[in-house]
Amino acid sequence: MAQFNGRPWTMLLSGPGLGGRQVIRVDARTLPDALDHCLAELAGCPGDWAWLDAYRRLPRS
Repeated sequence: MAQFNGRPWTMLLSGPGLGGRQVIRVDARTLPDALDHCLAELAGCPGDWAWLDAYRRLPRS
């Protein structure tokens, strides 16, 4: 998944699961890159994010 019409993918996460952080935001070249960045940041927040390991093990095409 490349850029859409030359624009990057923007991903924004917010909510109580981020602990003291207000937001996790990234502009990335591809959607998988945006997901990887945001979910890695999310894994560093307080809470039970063990399911993220299962996401990381999913095959990529």
